[in-house]
Amino acid sequence: MALNVAGLLLLSTLAPGTAQLALIGYFAVTGVGIGMVPMVALTAAQNAVPAADIGAASAVVTFARSIGAAFGVAVFGTLLGEDVAGHIGGAFLAITPLVVLGTVLATLLKRTSRPPSAQPRSAAAASIPAS
Repeated sequence: MALNVAGLLLLSTLAPGTAQLALIGYFAVTGVGIGMVPMVALTAAQNAVPAADIGAASAVVTFARSIGAAFGVAVFGTLLGEDVAGHIGGAFLAITPLVVLGTVLATLLKRTSRPPSAQPRSAAAASIPAS
């Protein structure tokens, strides 16, 4: 998430004269930071529920991510619709505290681990009868 914050801070420096190569680098840093989050969130949700509820937990995480993405696009589109060149840096700067807050809250969440008896078995292990 630190890469995500760094990328958003870099994007907050955008101006109409920003070089295209710098823009590509800023988006690359942000993309790598954002790209690391979904699988960690999904794994954390799966480990926080009983084995029988893993499918439901996965669905909730995926649904929340989809709704959040749609909401984010709508909000950014509304905020930037009037004058993109003049306000894009400020918009990314305004989002950065929310990412930092999310990182802090995720760090403070109670860490849980699944007991060995509740671990899902692989297909190969499931086909071997227990002795």
